[in-house]
Amino acid sequence: MEKDESPIETCLREVKEEAGIDISINGTVACAIQGKIDKEISLVLFYSATPKADTIQVDHDEISNYVWVSLKEIENDKYPLRDPLLKKILIRSLTQKPSPVDVFMKY
Repeated sequence: MEKDESPIETCLREVKEEAGIDISINGTVACAIQGKIDKEISLVLFYSATPKADTIQVDHDEISNYVWVSLKEIENDKYPLRDPLLKKILIRSLTQKPSPVDVFMKY
């Protein structure tokens, strides 16, 4: 997050910078804590979002590869994920209604 930036603003900016996509955020899917107790800890928020256009302009310095996948492909591990937590979050995002978008708003 940049200084004085909300989690939503961070998400919109990062997706635009890294994938060249403008999105509409539908809601919050999950949150997770990453890191070790004796080192830096990060709170990671996962949002459900819809692209505003079909075109993706990937920044290859940020993203090496991408693919659109179906729920069935995720469930069957067709594409290996770098973190097992991501599979649960992706399935949840495709099968459950997201929580309100302002669950983790900056105050």
